[in-house]
Amino acid sequence: MDFKILAKKTLIFGLLLAATSVAAEDLPVLSIFLPFDRTVVTAASITVEGSYRGQSEARVYLNLAQAVPGSDGDFSVSVPLEPGKNNILAQALDRNNKVLGFNKCRVLRLASFADLDENYWAKPAIEAMATLGIITGFPDGTFGPNYSITRAQLATWLIRSLGEEISREADQAQIFSDVPPSHWAFPYINLAASRGLVQGYPDGTFRPENTIIRAETVAVVVRLEKLPLAGEETPMPYLDIKPDYWAADLIKAAYEAKLTTYIKTAYFQPADQISRGEAANLLSRSSLLVPRINWLLDWEQGYF
Repeated sequence: MDFKILAKKTLIFGLLLAATSVAAEDLPVLSIFLPFDRTVVTAASITVEGSYRGQSEARVYLNLAQAVPGSDGDFSVSVPLEPGKNNILAQALDRNNKVLGFNKCRVLRLASFADLDENYWAKPAIEAMATLGIITGFPDGTFGPNYSITRAQLATWLIRSLGEEISREADQAQIFSDVPPSHWAFPYINLAASRGLVQGYPDGTFRPENTIIRAETVAVVVRLEKLPLAGEETPMPYLDIKPDYWAADLIKAAYEAKLTTYIKTAYFQPADQISRGEAANLLSRSSLLVPRINWLLDWEQGYF
C-alpha cells in the first residue's frame, strides 16, 4: 500500500468534511430549505419548509402566511401562488415588528390542463400563453389541444394578445346578426372586427362557432402583426401553394417572419382545420407575444 497516497486522500477528505460542516450558530437566522429558488410548479399553492434560529418570541411569516416553528426551529407552511411569477419572502419579526432575519425564493406557477400530455409538441406555448391570460381552457379543466379552434375563440385570443381592455359596456353596437350582446365573445368579436382582424360573411353573419382552416388563421396573424406582404420574387416555401392562391402572399409573409417554421414538411395544407394547440403555437411566435413570454420565463425580471 502506498501510504503517501493514502495520507493525501485522508487529508483531502478531511478538508472536504471541514468545508461542509457548519456550526449551528453559523446557520442563517431564517432559512428556506424548500422550495429551491427558481422552482416551476403548476399547483395553486406550495409547501415552504425552513428553519428559524433566533429569539423564541419572534413571529415568522411566509408572505402573509404565519409559520409556527417547532421546538427545533423547523417550520412548514402552505403558501398560495398566483399564476405567473411569485416571490416568497420569509421574515422573522420581533414584538415591535423589527426584522430579525429574512430569506426569499422565486417560484413560477404555470397554467396546466388535465389533457395536455407532457410530450405534446405545443405544450410550452400553451402553458405560457395561458399563464399570461391570453388563452383559456374549458370549465372541466381541459384545453382540448386537438380540437379545431372556432372563430369566436380565435377572435378572443387576438384581442387578448393586443392587450385591449374589454368591457361589456363598450362597443355595444351589434355588428353581426348572429353575435348578440349576450354572446360570451361579443366584445372580443366586435373589437377584432373593428380592428380589421376578422371579417364576417356577405349575409351579415359572423358564424362564431364555425372552425377555421390553417390558411385563414395565418392570414389573421399576419394582419395582427401588420407584416409586409412578400412580393412575387419571393419563392413560395410550400409545394402545395400556387401563386394565384388567395392567401399565397400572406403565407409567404408568415414564413419569412418565422411564424410557420414549426411546419417541418414542404406542404402547408392550407385547407386543413387548425387545432387549438397549433393556433396557440402560431400566435405565440408573434412579435406581440414573444417579449411577454420571454419576460415570463426570465428569472431576472419581475422578482425581488
